[in-house]
Amino acid sequence: MSENFRELLVQATPADVDVICDVKLRSIQEICMPYLDADQIAALTSPARIRDSVTREMNRGKIWLVKFKEKYEGYVHLRLQYKSAGDGTATIDGVYFRKKARERGHDLDALRYIEEEARKSGCYKIKCLAIRASQGPWFEAAGYYEAGPAYRQIQDGVSVEFVPMAKTLFNILKDEKSA
Repeated sequence: MSENFRELLVQATPADVDVICDVKLRSIQEICMPYLDADQIAALTSPARIRDSVTREMNRGKIWLVKFKEKYEGYVHLRLQYKSAGDGTATIDGVYFRKKARERGHDLDALRYIEEEARKSGCYKIKCLAIRASQGPWFEAAGYYEAGPAYRQIQDGVSVEFVPMAKTLFNILKDEKSA
C-alpha cells in the first residue's frame, strides 16, 4: 500500500449514497465494457438496481470512499462475519474503481487496506463474488483463488457469469509473527 493512500480514504455515511451510486455505475461501465455486451452492462447498471444495492451495502459492513484531488474515484465495502470468537470470515461486497484510479493503483491499495482491516478484526479468510470476465483475473493477480464453481446470474433477462473468489489471510499473520 502506498504511504499516502490512507489519507485518501473517507468512511462513507448515509449522506454519501448518491456519490457511491455514481462511482459504482461509472466503474462498472468503464471496467466491464471490454468484457461484457451492451445488454449485460445495462442489466448491471440499472439505476434502480444500483441504488437498491448501495442502500443494502450501507446497512451492513463498512464502506470507504477513495477521494483523490477532490473527486471520488472508487470505494470498497467490507463485511465481517464471525462463527465464533477468532473464527471470522470477511466478505468484500464491492471493489469499484474508475479506470484512472486503477491506473494509479488505488484499487489494489484499497484491497490491501480492507484485507488488513479484516485481519486486524480476527478474520482468517476473505471472500468475494466476482464477475468472471472482468474481475476474476484482477482478484487472481491479488492472490485470490476460485472458491467454487462459476454460475450465471440472470438480471433483467440477461445472464452474467460470476465466480466466488477467496483468499486466506493466514500468510499475513504468519509473516507478522516471523518479523
